[in-house]
Amino acid sequence: MPAAEVSSLDPRLLIGILACSHKAKTIACLESLAANEDRNFDVFLIDNGSNEEIGEAAKKFPFVTVRVEPRNVGAAAGRNLIRHHFLEKGKWSYLLFMDNDLLVLPQTLGKALAQAEALRARGIPLGGVGAHIVYRSEPEKYWSAGGGLIDWEKAWFREGGQGGIRGKDFPEPRRLDTSPTAFLLVTRDAAEETGPFVEDYFVYFEDADWCWRMVKAGFELWSAPECVALHDISSSLGKCSPRFYYFRTRNRMWFFQAFSPDRAGQIRRRIFKDVIWNGVYPELRAGNFSAAWAVIRGFLAGLRLPPGLRKREDSSTFFQAGSPRKDVAAGIPL
Repeated sequence: MPAAEVSSLDPRLLIGILACSHKAKTIACLESLAANEDRNFDVFLIDNGSNEEIGEAAKKFPFVTVRVEPRNVGAAAGRNLIRHHFLEKGKWSYLLFMDNDLLVLPQTLGKALAQAEALRARGIPLGGVGAHIVYRSEPEKYWSAGGGLIDWEKAWFREGGQGGIRGKDFPEPRRLDTSPTAFLLVTRDAAEETGPFVEDYFVYFEDADWCWRMVKAGFELWSAPECVALHDISSSLGKCSPRFYYFRTRNRMWFFQAFSPDRAGQIRRRIFKDVIWNGVYPELRAGNFSAAWAVIRGFLAGLRLPPGLRKREDSSTFFQAGSPRKDVAAGIPL
């Protein structure tokens, strides 16, 4: 479905950006927004505990409003601040969550809005659209093809597109279970009815949790292949920090147990086997002992759900009513 043209005057858009580091990349991100053909937007930027005075540097852009947090409140809490600002002011039709290390092309915003408007014109209860994000250094290679599906059997994700070829893989708009908030355009209704991000996650999986709750509330997530953004990271990035391994492992445990509490035992065994063979063992062989220990710590911390995730519906009913796909409606085949 080709994206229809959209007026530069309607709808209005708020772009929410979190920045806890990378001052130069943040300024480059804002410069790419300033060069966009659709200029009918505002930016709400949160300097999330950076020590680089990112917020002060961003004030030179007239479309930017800055909020400075003295410490890093986390991705989930930071996006809640953005969501609150968006809903409180009430003058924007759409909210775009965007990472500070992304660059947009001159037509990116217009393409995203056009895709959203075209889907809504078809009567689709739209929650949001995700851009096709490619690596800046390799613009033919996907970092994300808009998002992906949740693989309940493996307690992971599938068809996210990472490493795929732009134009060849996932060339058409498609429905999604989740989309990264690196570039996620959401409607006002969806932002309001989905509720806040769960701040217990701090970082990683907070967007998957929020998107899946949006889908369960009756909204649809779609990819927008014609909407392209550039991720200013390397596709061959080296080993990640122990914090990355800890949060990703812990939050993976939390996410899948929270949405399927009566299958917690199977989920734990599934994830344990995966992280041992694909996390701990390779890191030990590579001599990355701190990373291996972070995976183990993350798994152990993930055995107990935090208060913000304990009040989920029983999966026997949660995965039935209104589910968008047969494999989900039938339950989790663990």
